[in-house]
Amino acid sequence: MKIILVALLSAYVSFAAGPRSAQAHDLEGNTAQVSLRDGNLRIHLRIRADALPASKALQAGTLVKIDGRTVPLKLRTYPNRDAVMRALASAAIEADLGAHAHPAYFRVDLESEEAGWVGNTLSVQFPRRLGPVLVSFVQPKTQLLSQGATAAFDVLTKGDHRAERVQR
Repeated sequence: MKIILVALLSAYVSFAAGPRSAQAHDLEGNTAQVSLRDGNLRIHLRIRADALPASKALQAGTLVKIDGRTVPLKLRTYPNRDAVMRALASAAIEADLGAHAHPAYFRVDLESEEAGWVGNTLSVQFPRRLGPVLVSFVQPKTQLLSQGATAAFDVLTKGDHRAERVQR
């Protein structure tokens, strides 16, 4: 117990005495990039430490459907408990010092357990605990071109450039 208190006090003092540098602001908030490539679905999440649900709750609460069929997901990466606790402690120390605390974010990756997914409509839902999530969808297509050849790609939507609908 004594060692933990000394470590926390040491971190507090070094932070208070240390120089603070200006940093550019990243987009604040949780984000998700959903990609469907060659029938494989992947989700790359960037989640604030204070909104990070338990791994099982995240996996159970993330729902993806393609043309109404549920896509079974498997958790590929998830931060370890120590890293999350350090990030939360650091944010608490910054707040105690009256500094503008920059929230810590963690990367979490989910992937479809099966390949071969195709369809016209993809929907995704995340656990409520995450709060608002900025979601982007990408469908990478690649071609190897010989010299002087032309690449042609089918696009997802033709003529309708309005934002996709949000269902509540």
